[in-house]
Amino acid sequence: MIKQILLNLIRFLNDSLLDLANYLSKGIITLSAPIYDNKGRFLLYIADNNRLLDNYEVLKLIFERIQGDKTFKEFGSRKIIYMSCIINNQYLPFHHNVLITNTTTFEEYWESIKDSVSRHYSYGITENGGIPRFEIKIWSLDNYLNRNIKGNPNVSYKRPLNSRSFHTTSLILKGKEKEIIRASGVFVKPSIKPLTQLNNIALNEGKFFSTLDIETISLKNIDHLQIPVLIASYSSEIINKIFTIDHVKLKVAIVNNDLKAINILVNELWKKYLDYIIANP
Repeated sequence: MIKQILLNLIRFLNDSLLDLANYLSKGIITLSAPIYDNKGRFLLYIADNNRLLDNYEVLKLIFERIQGDKTFKEFGSRKIIYMSCIINNQYLPFHHNVLITNTTTFEEYWESIKDSVSRHYSYGITENGGIPRFEIKIWSLDNYLNRNIKGNPNVSYKRPLNSRSFHTTSLILKGKEKEIIRASGVFVKPSIKPLTQLNNIALNEGKFFSTLDIETISLKNIDHLQIPVLIASYSSEIINKIFTIDHVKLKVAIVNNDLKAINILVNELWKKYLDYIIANP
């Protein structure tokens, strides 16, 4: 009986402190009302860093405001939080998936992300100081449909949510074969329908054709962004060629998390290929 009274008192004091923190933070940050995304099954918050505070200070206020939100509290007992930042209208990954509960403290949360955040984002990233806007997504692990979403306080996730781990257009999944995809998304047992040979077409009746193959890589430091690095062009009538991205410059851009430079390199790769197609109609 006494133990339960003490627990209720602690909860009351904790809620009161959160309410006070939320009241004091008004004007310093602006946190939108949560929006539930039915397709993605997540709560979405947008937070504005009105005074351009540094990462630690603004995240503390955001985290405390969200923890004090009634919708968040009732959304489930175990949750995954993922955050993006918005700089110059660009959405950039801010930190990996983190498992939290209604009782997770900010210090526990900060401990799980501080190394990654400090490595990629430091105070002064914008002209006036801190990051101006954040997008926060919350998934409830109490929802069975979210069972494959992974979150670890100390380890970055292997691939982002809703990312493609393999091509699906030629897969045939029948009955129990639907279980061939593990929770990690790793493709285990392929069931691919082969192309049927058209025996009624003689070899000397073949038509002109061309094809291309695009090889991509996934940038794990940048939210597993998938970019093309090689384009192979084949045609039955013109010279065949392979186009590659400037791997030296790409390596530097990846190390520096320079999305603008990466975008330029990808555009240059496509320009080389398209210029070749135009010159060889």
